[in-house]
Amino acid sequence: MKDNRGVNPLGFGAGSSQREMNMRSNQLWLSRAAAVSSLLLFCGLQAFGAQARGIKPPKAGETVEALVQYATQPTEEKHRRVTDRNGRIRAAFEHIPVAHYDVTSEELAGLEADPDVVSINPNLPLGAFVDRAISSELLAIAVNGEN
Repeated sequence: MKDNRGVNPLGFGAGSSQREMNMRSNQLWLSRAAAVSSLLLFCGLQAFGAQARGIKPPKAGETVEALVQYATQPTEEKHRRVTDRNGRIRAAFEHIPVAHYDVTSEELAGLEADPDVVSINPNLPLGAFVDRAISSELLAIAVNGEN
């Protein structure tokens, strides 16, 4: 009968060859390098600025409304960049790092490349939602004349 005491079932450890240990070390470093490069790539893409998602790029000479969120409070120089490229400031908020602009396609591209810009969003109309339970109850009262 063969004695298997002290033998590692995975083949690593005291009884393993130098080649197996090197392969394990290489795999560990490869997985770490992949994780670090993935992290850097993910974080690095955020440093290149924001993308104007949901905004249809305007034609030449036209503007589009955009809400631009900055990482810090926008300065007069940031606003001047927009107005110098035929844009218009609709609103600048004192305590929130957001500005509401009418921008041209050139300035939209400039804002996307600005690393201080966090997000660029379209100015969408707001709509109200009616609570259906209350509205159906009110309809029943109106139709039946109940109190």
